[in-house]
Amino acid sequence: MSTTNEKLDARAAVAFARELYQSTGRHEYPAVLFSALRKVAPFDIYTVTVFSASARPFFLFGNLAEFVSSKVIDKFLSGTYLLDAVYTACCEGVAPGLYRLTELAPDNYFSSDFYNSSDFHPCVSDDAGSLAEEIVYMATPSDDLYLVISLMRRKGDTPFDEAEFDNLKLLQDVVIETSVGHWKQSVSSSVAVDSSSQSTLEKAVATFAKDKLSPREQTIVSLLLRGHSTLSVAHNLDIAEGTAKVHRRNIYDKLGITSQAEMFLMFCAHIINIR
Repeated sequence: MSTTNEKLDARAAVAFARELYQSTGRHEYPAVLFSALRKVAPFDIYTVTVFSASARPFFLFGNLAEFVSSKVIDKFLSGTYLLDAVYTACCEGVAPGLYRLTELAPDNYFSSDFYNSSDFHPCVSDDAGSLAEEIVYMATPSDDLYLVISLMRRKGDTPFDEAEFDNLKLLQDVVIETSVGHWKQSVSSSVAVDSSSQSTLEKAVATFAKDKLSPREQTIVSLLLRGHSTLSVAHNLDIAEGTAKVHRRNIYDKLGITSQAEMFLMFCAHIINIR
């Protein structure tokens, strides 16, 4: 296999594909998949997650529990996933493929309270801190479900370089095809998709502080907490940046708070309690 800064040659790519196709549907497939991917681009944490716009996510495989407490994982699966950039990308119907998280996340996501919280973000721990980088293979076993393979490097490491990312990109078709083939039955049985046309995120936003905030203000809260700057909020809602700032101040007043951190904790309590 190729290593960092070396282009994956045809022989190595064929060997990679042969390994995965031969193990698809067998118990050793996950081990073969992640062992082969590590030879192309080393990483620390890996997960296989099922996402749906209208249901809770579900972890199928990975080593996340070695790095993060079960309490934080439970909070994520119970509701804080609604603030996750990958979940939002699934709700927006992103095309299958390999992505850096920076391609999927809003402009202020990496400085958001959620992304940097060891109490709520499942890939942040007190000892390891935030991630150096996360990249994801996005697959669609069906119209309403995503199978997401996340490869993560912890803080203190370097992000995936261009050669590593390009090599992983070359392998995306075989990774997506074999992973869907291997986990398709587990995916379909693990998520009970809500038949409602309204997404889980939309439901959570519509019920947050509904006795205090207008629907417009609830939407702004959701955008801010998912990592959008005031300017990005303005662009998303087609309003002036100054108007977005006024809305933000009014939201703080109505909620009786003075900071986004307080709003974040209120929203997290809400989305966990309504699940």
